[in-house]
Amino acid sequence: MRQAISILVFLASVALPGYPQTKPRRTVSQAKLGEVLNCLQVKLASIGGGPPRGSRRYFLVRYYYGVLTPGDDDPNELQVVVYARHETSARLYSVYFDKKGDQPQIYVGEWGGTLKRENGKMVVDVNPGGLGTYYHIKHLLRVMSESPVMRVPNRYVRPGPDVCVYQP
Repeated sequence: MRQAISILVFLASVALPGYPQTKPRRTVSQAKLGEVLNCLQVKLASIGGGPPRGSRRYFLVRYYYGVLTPGDDDPNELQVVVYARHETSARLYSVYFDKKGDQPQIYVGEWGGTLKRENGKMVVDVNPGGLGTYYHIKHLLRVMSESPVMRVPNRYVRPGPDVCVYQP
């Protein structure tokens, strides 16, 4: 009996981690990340929402592409955290890869969430939504922190074939 209870507790902890099970993460090339960063700069810098720079020569980025939380995320959604120098602060963006006719698009979605480093971890500083958004970002940061920060050199940060769309 004791063994059966232990097995049930174990199965519940594996199957019910607090969030629905996610699909494997998909990868994005440095060139595509550079195109996204260029789009964010072009569309958001003039209104104070451009991505911070890791240095003069590159951007520091972590991302999650695809469905992290079923029901909340789209399969074409790229969630990007762009860090300031020394990873002391960051800004969170959601972009979508879409097509309008035959023309591929990078659609800038939700942005404005800012992060800061506290006790060695990135935490939400300014939340762009309510409590549900806060917990979603917290979960996203936990998953993203499993991967190293990527450097995206300036040579990749340029317009590409996709049209950059932002509609405030």
